[in-house]
Amino acid sequence: MSGFIQVIKVRCKENSRPPRTRSSKKKSSRNAPLQDHNTGSASSGSQEDPGRIRELEGLLREAQDRLRATEVRLGERGDAVHGSPTRRNESRVPAPSRLSDITMEEIRTQLGYDKKRWNALRACIRDCLSAARLDWNHNWKSQSTTKRGYAYNAVEDDFPELRRFEGQWAVNHIAKNVWDNRKTYINCIDNPSTYFGRRAAQRHLDDGVGGTGSRRASSPTPAPSVRNITPPPQESPTRSSSAGPSQLRPQLRRRARAPSSSSSSSSDDEDDLLEFDDDQDPDSAGQEGEREEGEANENSGTGTKRAKSSGGSSSKRQKH
Repeated sequence: MSGFIQVIKVRCKENSRPPRTRSSKKKSSRNAPLQDHNTGSASSGSQEDPGRIRELEGLLREAQDRLRATEVRLGERGDAVHGSPTRRNESRVPAPSRLSDITMEEIRTQLGYDKKRWNALRACIRDCLSAARLDWNHNWKSQSTTKRGYAYNAVEDDFPELRRFEGQWAVNHIAKNVWDNRKTYINCIDNPSTYFGRRAAQRHLDDGVGGTGSRRASSPTPAPSVRNITPPPQESPTRSSSAGPSQLRPQLRRRARAPSSSSSSSSDDEDDLLEFDDDQDPDSAGQEGEREEGEANENSGTGTKRAKSSGGSSSKRQKH
């Protein structure tokens, strides 16, 4: 019982303490720094603060170094993906205050391009502007910025060195220069009073593209083919003047007659068979046949004369 009574007394003492209010908390917080400055523990804590600060500063420097190393690795990885050499933020070229003062030669020098590479860049920009469906009949300011952005991204894919210029100001400046030159050429090409118009007209005359008449007049005559070439006529006594140069008439030949003693009565031997020779004409063959007949008649005539003369001489001898 005595122990139970003591416990009750202790609880009563605890309950007898006044409750702490907000004002009491504020007073305690206000009085706390004064108590810390006056106590010895507070003086020992103030001596440890500079070391803690130096430790925290060292940790902060290490974190900053790790952050810089991470940024460098990310930049290298991005450059490797886009196919360009490693460039830090310091190598980027900011946009100038007056873009009109920048010449094409300065941009070419910053890119380090030779003449061939520079012309390839300008040709790529011209093709990308056409592929983006920009209207060549309007001025540069009236073109869609979205289409121009698509064209710039395509150009930077082929020429990654342009990414070092912030805000794509370099490719925009080159594209505007290409646009102006193209518009000037289109406006002058149909005007014969300009230099480009005179050159185009002269080129059309030289190429024969001015019209159908000039094209036909300037077209060369086709050379004769080998199949159409006919050989020159060769002089031959057997060719006829009326026949063509490559046509030959066959020649008539008369076969030799059988002896008159054995074939005078047969009708088959009396008919002369004719042979055709490819090297002779029928007209000349007929002339030769007539000559042979004439010679045969002459021979027969002389034979009859001789026979008559011999018959007359024999009759005279019998009379004598």
